[in-house]
Amino acid sequence: MTCAEAIACFRRGDLAGAEAAVTRALSINPRDAEALNVRAMLRHQRGDVIGAIEAIGEVIALTPGDAAAHFNRAAMLHQAGRLEEAVHGYARALALEPRDLTAWIQRAAAERALGRLEDVVSTCAQALEIDARNPAALNEGAAALGKLGRFEEALALFDRLVRAAPESASAHTNRGKTLAGLGRFEDACAAYKAALRANPKHAPAWNNLGVARMALGRYAEAVEAYESACLGENQNFETGHPLYNLAVALLMLGEYERGFALYRHRFAAGASRRPPRVEQAALWTGERLDGLLRIRSEQGVGDQLLFTRLLPLVMERTPRVAVDCDPRIASLLSRAYPQLEAVLAPNETCRHAQAHIAMGDIAGALHVAQSDISAIPVALRADEAKTAALRARYSELASGRPVVGIAWAAPHAAAAHAKTAGLEHWGALLREPCFFVSLQYGDDREEVESARVAFGCCIHRDESVDQMRSMEDFAAQLAALDHIVTISNTTAHVAGALGLRALVLAPPGHGLHWYWGYEGESTPWYPSLGLVRRALGAPWSEQVAIVARAVRNALLP
Repeated sequence: MTCAEAIACFRRGDLAGAEAAVTRALSINPRDAEALNVRAMLRHQRGDVIGAIEAIGEVIALTPGDAAAHFNRAAMLHQAGRLEEAVHGYARALALEPRDLTAWIQRAAAERALGRLEDVVSTCAQALEIDARNPAALNEGAAALGKLGRFEEALALFDRLVRAAPESASAHTNRGKTLAGLGRFEDACAAYKAALRANPKHAPAWNNLGVARMALGRYAEAVEAYESACLGENQNFETGHPLYNLAVALLMLGEYERGFALYRHRFAAGASRRPPRVEQAALWTGERLDGLLRIRSEQGVGDQLLFTRLLPLVMERTPRVAVDCDPRIASLLSRAYPQLEAVLAPNETCRHAQAHIAMGDIAGALHVAQSDISAIPVALRADEAKTAALRARYSELASGRPVVGIAWAAPHAAAAHAKTAGLEHWGALLREPCFFVSLQYGDDREEVESARVAFGCCIHRDESVDQMRSMEDFAAQLAALDHIVTISNTTAHVAGALGLRALVLAPPGHGLHWYWGYEGESTPWYPSLGLVRRALGAPWSEQVAIVARAVRNALLP
């Protein structure tokens, strides 16, 4: 049997015949490169990728100028996850055959898997020199540019892609995501609708359409889009699981029963880290218990303060409760709820629990309504001695002026850019005759100095208080103030949990959390807080002007 017969057998699926022919050919000539190449293909076909790599290596040793052999070996290395070797192999193939478009595109894919996005951009540019309309090269290059934050360049490639592949739902969807990255949410919606004209069941387009509608404050329309995403095809999402996104949209609209029933999908969406199970403990679903219930913490301090507001409702069902929390708020919770059996660090063992539940699932388990939440009395309180000492110090420094605490940045939060209101927007308030206290964590000296120059104000930085070290000190600081003005951050949660008066600058659209709701001046979660809103596209200074009038009316003669 000849090598040609082996290839014929391989092509018609007769692997046994092909193996016999190859064995015969190699017994006659062990250096038969063509036979060795068929052996590599047979091994690869049977799932022996490592063996195939070895066999194709023998081919290259015999015929080092064979570009196809170099490409095949690189593709096998790529499949085996040996990405650096694969990139090197594609480079060798391209040195021999520079116009091999497939090799350029495969090389870009390997570079993407290695996280080398700048290399991906360069490699795709080389591919586009060969074929300026190649959809794979356009998509790969545009996606890399988007991940690098180079959205305008990405958009230019996606524009070319949708012209080259107008019926590709994925192309239109990726173009929409780039437009969203530029803040052009209306244009993004149009791109997603183009994707849905190409494929009405394309789930990523529906999901991203929901995200864009949320950013535009069109929450009821977002619900419709997310519901369609859940029923669609190609369930592959980069902007969160649609069931979780649907939960958030419903909660924003105040539909707590449906919203909290779906809120458990936050773990699959990566929006929260799933806390570990408690050994030999059942998942609590709201039933009455005689034994101990352990409530597992998740997310940050703000969310922990939010959901521990529900503890009185939990203890109506089961009096024995242990709560996990950030150690910084442990003493605040212990003082507020002395009936708790334990306040634990998240990784602390508690082997005698009968049941457990993640903190964010409590509302769903209890089927709470907004009216149930607003009726819960405020329980947290600041340390009285620390509060009195800080109040006395601030009063002396203020020389009779009202003491107003301000927080303007959320540097570590999700959607930080949408929630942060730089001090350059705060002129209307900072020009008022108040004594201002910074409630920021970290080094804010440069911003404070810039505000002093711009507005002639002095913002006091109390070095004795650091919320990253002690929430007890921070709670006392807040309680010592005459008024609080803050963006949507931990300051708002602590003030609300303490029942302190505060004004919260709620961002419109993107960055607005569901617990603030989409309209109104209050939230059932923290009845003492006043929400100040602005229209989408309006500047932060518009909200600050409203706050300045409110502070003037409340505190100044």
